[in-house]
Amino acid sequence: MATSAEKREEIKRWFEDNGVSLTDWAAERGFKRNQVYDVLNGRAAGRRGMAHHIAVALGLKPGAGTPDPTTPASKPDPDLDS
Repeated sequence: MATSAEKREEIKRWFEDNGVSLTDWAAERGFKRNQVYDVLNGRAAGRRGMAHHIAVALGLKPGAGTPDPTTPASKPDPDLDS
């Protein structure tokens, strides 16, 4: 099983290999770009709030989101903070 750091690197490679802008991906899902970068770079653990929603949408955590960044995720509750 891949470590958390390995999984984050795999997701970063996916964005690069597929020419997908992380900024566009975040905007399409109602996330703030800087929060997505924080989760993807390990600065935010994604335990609760918006960081959790982002981690689920990226496929870093199991949850009620999508396990793959290629699939549109449902927008999180805007009242939740990271």
